[in-house]
Amino acid sequence: MSKYKGKKVLIVGCGTSGVAASKYLVKQGARVMITDTKQRTELAEPLKELGDLKVEFEFGGHTERSFMGAELIIVSPGINTQNNPFIQMAKTKGTPITSEIELAVGELEQPLIGITGTNGKSTLTMLLGEMYKADQKRAFVGGNLGTPLIDYITQEQPGQVAICELSSYQLELTEKMVPAVAIFT
Repeated sequence: MSKYKGKKVLIVGCGTSGVAASKYLVKQGARVMITDTKQRTELAEPLKELGDLKVEFEFGGHTERSFMGAELIIVSPGINTQNNPFIQMAKTKGTPITSEIELAVGELEQPLIGITGTNGKSTLTMLLGEMYKADQKRAFVGGNLGTPLIDYITQEQPGQVAICELSSYQLELTEKMVPAVAIFT
């Protein structure tokens, strides 16, 4: 049985990683709500990708009720948790707050190469991916760049390594991630 079955999970942000985390968690049996400051009309593409997945939505801003009712909160990579009063209230309440990356690394079987820093993260992530490709080795390339890591996990793609760009906001919420290689640019 999934550890997420029946759990109320709030996804903060309806971007690429929020959609990916939602898909994964719904498949695990979680009760998912997505909250975003944008209006429904501004989120046509992500909503199209979610299709008829059973997810609740909160558009045009966040409410205290959605944060305080959650048993787990997944925050998208571009959201500064320090500047969000609702996240701070949930943290004070003791609600676990994490990122899609942290959700994924718990399921990752391959070594992780994590890349973060000020400049050059995307370039270095892509370069390492191309090096693996040139050596005829399969590697997942993504994270905060392109495909979320949780998509790689759920699609069960073969690969020898996961090469991920990681934002500072994602890293702020990690507790269990231990990359095989960590690169700071």
